[in-house]
Amino acid sequence: MEEDCVIIEKSKLIITGEYDDVESVKETLAKIRVIEAGVEVVGTSYEVFDFLRQVEEIKNPNGPALTFKNNKNLKSIKMENLKLLAGKEEDVLFDNDNFPIEVYENSNALHEMLHLKAAARPSLANKKCSVEFIRIVEPEVSGSGWLLYTLIATSLHIIFDFSEKFGKMKTVLLVVPIFFFLPQTTEGNLKVFTQECILKAEYSSCEMFNSCCDLRCSRARQKRSTCTINGTGINEIQTECICSKPLQQFEVPYTRKSKHSRLDLIAGILFIFVLDMLLLSFTI
Repeated sequence: MEEDCVIIEKSKLIITGEYDDVESVKETLAKIRVIEAGVEVVGTSYEVFDFLRQVEEIKNPNGPALTFKNNKNLKSIKMENLKLLAGKEEDVLFDNDNFPIEVYENSNALHEMLHLKAAARPSLANKKCSVEFIRIVEPEVSGSGWLLYTLIATSLHIIFDFSEKFGKMKTVLLVVPIFFFLPQTTEGNLKVFTQECILKAEYSSCEMFNSCCDLRCSRARQKRSTCTINGTGINEIQTECICSKPLQQFEVPYTRKSKHSRLDLIAGILFIFVLDMLLLSFTI
């Protein structure tokens, strides 16, 4: 990169790994104001990304303007001077990255995400959390769901076998611990962001409230959001932002149909069949 370069035109700026002299790199990038082929931040261990604090415009006609991928520790994105963010389909892509989790848990990270949204294309200004602004790709997980099928089916087989040989009392003793480990859905799995988003909206903007809620709940399985405004501002009684806890990185996303799920089921059934034949061999 040339010493007095202020515009990166044709080459994508890629920041990856660790740098021996981080401050020297930051000093060089501090002169950049416009990036026209996108930015990728890949595989770093930084908690704070502050390499582009002076950049005002990031565009990419061929893909996302900003891509963050496999940054396991990323908690903050400092781009205070950013005024324009424009990608081909989405403006920001998070691929197996920690920052969306941090947005859910940390109000400062949420504020930084809202700043990125404010810099997104003007056409997105009146949309809530549009696909054009952000896309979050969760990691592909080699499924282990067949273990759950196997556990439940095998347990039922053992319960049935015990009920025949030892009677109902011991059967009940087996059922209790098994159902104790089955997944449960309770109110404890919900998180409420109503007051936080009202404060972010300064009690005056349902648009900002909805953006806040969308970002807070972007990784949740379920969301309930309403915003009512009257003559004095947002009505707290008739406004809410409630969503379930986010998907953890080891979970299979709720809306994604994993390509492994069918194989898992087949593997589980085969395992149960083999186990069943083994149990039958002992009874003959």
